[in-house]
Amino acid sequence: MNIHDFDDIRPFIQEEIPAALERIASSETFPIVMNYLFPGQDVENRRRQVRRCRSAEDLQKTVIFEAFVRLMEKTTVNFSFDGTDRVTDMQRPFLYISNHRDIVLDSMMLQYILLINMLDTTEITFGENLMKHPFVVDVGKVCKMFRVKRATPTRDFYVHSMHLSEYIRYVMTELGHSVWIAQRNGRTKDGLDKTDPGLIKMVGISSRDDVVKAFTDTSILPVAVSYEFEPCAFLKARELYIKRQNGGSYFKSPNEDLHSILTGLCDYKGRVHLSICDPVSETLLSQWKGKSLNFISKEIASFIDSQIYQNYRLFPNNYIACDMLSGTSEYARFYSGREKDAFLSYLERGLADIDTALSESKDDALEQMRNIVLEIYANPVHTHY
Repeated sequence: MNIHDFDDIRPFIQEEIPAALERIASSETFPIVMNYLFPGQDVENRRRQVRRCRSAEDLQKTVIFEAFVRLMEKTTVNFSFDGTDRVTDMQRPFLYISNHRDIVLDSMMLQYILLINMLDTTEITFGENLMKHPFVVDVGKVCKMFRVKRATPTRDFYVHSMHLSEYIRYVMTELGHSVWIAQRNGRTKDGLDKTDPGLIKMVGISSRDDVVKAFTDTSILPVAVSYEFEPCAFLKARELYIKRQNGGSYFKSPNEDLHSILTGLCDYKGRVHLSICDPVSETLLSQWKGKSLNFISKEIASFIDSQIYQNYRLFPNNYIACDMLSGTSEYARFYSGREKDAFLSYLERGLADIDTALSESKDDALEQMRNIVLEIYANPVHTHY
């Protein structure tokens, strides 16, 4: 097996990167993005900066992470993290499995943390629905993103899962690179960070002869990402409301994913914390020797959930939402009156901006979406305790 067996999903390899960087710098989209990320700066200087890059790390260390730092400075009060000792102590490739709240930032924060700790950045899964515009495809594939098919017909699902599993195994065991993947298909929209056992099963199917070895080779490290103000909370509430009204159906508008990306990047997030949790250890895996892939996948998913729930950083907003939903003051010791007033103002501003376009009366729809937003914030408290 070699890298070209995965040409349909892999990121660019080294010899493809210079040409891709030239396409990025020459693109008509480039000045639009640069003016957005670096307002008032000379776009031509940025073009030259990109053209001087020769690798994924060059682009990440210059343009990408400078943009990341600027965005975090503008949209957060504080960005903290812990658990990096788990990576530096073990010195091996990891499969980082993270809860997923924001399309771009969740994985970008981990890359930044690795980079400032002098560690290699990871390859990153990216839904094919987001990789349509040529500029986005080039930037993504230069930055180590590999494609995951979303709307796969049932008859093709197993074939694609096996292909993806083989690629992750190849990247980790042959190339020695780490990988970031979300704990489920798409972002968590209800605040319940629940790992899909099917995702874990996908990781294990490329080595059915020895299931425990399959997971030992991939060294799973759970990651918990916590936001004081949930990215795209009101967009998520609108989507969940429409799904409930339409029997689970929801059809995205053509630019909806891009709108979610920009909203997640630009909206205020308050305090943000990322925790690299305890790994799925060889000792833990050895307990399941001889068990089926289905059994082990469910146990690993449960372990990942417990790590994310324990390490999720709870903020006053989470406790306020809990008490508002229950009509009690059970968690009042965790927040002040001023913090509650600020959260109520945030709720009303966000709901006022929602374009309902729904069949019910606006007041009824907004009330239901208000409760959905409260659930988004309250659910991490329930899972934590």
